[in-house]
Amino acid sequence: MREIKFRAWDKQGVRMFEVDGLSFLNQYITDESGQHTFKFNQCYLMQYTGLKDINGKEIYEGDIVRFKDFHDIIVAEVVWHNEGQWDYKPKDWIMGYHAPMVGGNIEVIGNIKENPGLLEKE
Repeated sequence: MREIKFRAWDKQGVRMFEVDGLSFLNQYITDESGQHTFKFNQCYLMQYTGLKDINGKEIYEGDIVRFKDFHDIIVAEVVWHNEGQWDYKPKDWIMGYHAPMVGGNIEVIGNIKENPGLLEKE
């Protein structure tokens, strides 16, 4: 069973933080210090995939990853699909890139909130 945890991007303070608590009833998020509380609409919530990259870094929804696929280097955003799996979504692929995340040569190079330009460069 994989570990369920989240991080969040604070839309106002423009920072990423580890989520310490969630209340779906009251719709709030508490940061890792336990001292700051945010309403759901103040943050983008990103779930941990349960996987780590080649450097041991945890892979979250919204991360930008780089990996080799056959002969090409792919740079893509990590997304959750309704089919119940984590996939990659390169910038220019409308339907997403259905290659289930299975480890291997995946490297986290940033995230969509702090480093959106990474998708543009590749």
